[in-house]
Amino acid sequence: MTLKQVLAMGGVGAGVALVLYALLSRESDEEKIRRRLDELELAVQVDAEAENPVFRATRLNDRFGELFDEKVRVSIPELTSSRSGRKDLVALATRSGAWFRTLEVDFKSISVQTGNVGANVSTTATLTTSRAGGNMQRDERKVDFTFTKADGDWTIDSVQVFPKDEVDPDE
Repeated sequence: MTLKQVLAMGGVGAGVALVLYALLSRESDEEKIRRRLDELELAVQVDAEAENPVFRATRLNDRFGELFDEKVRVSIPELTSSRSGRKDLVALATRSGAWFRTLEVDFKSISVQTGNVGANVSTTATLTTSRAGGNMQRDERKVDFTFTKADGDWTIDSVQVFPKDEVDPDE
């Protein structure tokens, strides 16, 4: 074999390896949805350092613009009525910065069922909070999300938080 043939075979091998890498390393729809939930966890968190409510609202509006559909529907048992629309959700999340000194959300036991343009997600959300001068509190809730896929991006259409007593104790 000549040096030219060896280099040609090496080039073909490298090309095939790159194509396989691109095909096999592409993020799956389930991974994209899980990444969206990770982004949501980071977006809503409240740190011990107080964040100006105007800055928090602006930041949340930007992040929620990527994460949620404009007409997202939200149902949380502690609220007297369901919320509708991203603006209501931003307002609610902004107020959490005044209600809590710290707030963290952690989604676990995530189950994703995807279709061509939609997905249903069930998870358990653990909410860990503290108020000024108070102890840490922890709450677990079952949460269902619906997602819609448009132009390769997944956005949240609806969020349903279940009452506290509906968390599966085996999770």
